[in-house]
Amino acid sequence: MRVAIEAASDPASAAIDGGAAYIRFAVEHPHGFDVIYDPTVCIPGEPSETMAPLIAELEELLSTASVAAGLDSKSGVTGVWGLVHGLGTLCAAGHFSLDDALAASADSLARMLRN
Repeated sequence: MRVAIEAASDPASAAIDGGAAYIRFAVEHPHGFDVIYDPTVCIPGEPSETMAPLIAELEELLSTASVAAGLDSKSGVTGVWGLVHGLGTLCAAGHFSLDDALAASADSLARMLRN
């Protein structure tokens, strides 16, 4: 996500490209993705010493990209995370193709950023 966000040409592209990187990770590394969000392994609000910095960086990257692109509310940032997480989870489970998930994410984020 960091590389995708840093390589983007503008804030909206950073949010969209960062979201795409999140989805790709979920699809390309489904077991790693599952571990990160398994509440028996990584307890929400109480991550292990190993997971805490990774989760903090992930949240910071999504938040910074979203805010820079114009989503300046906490609910907007939560919406971005929920969107890309949901699409990544569903795509990794085989409910639709990676191309469809990436297109849906880009379209939805572009609409969110216009408002």
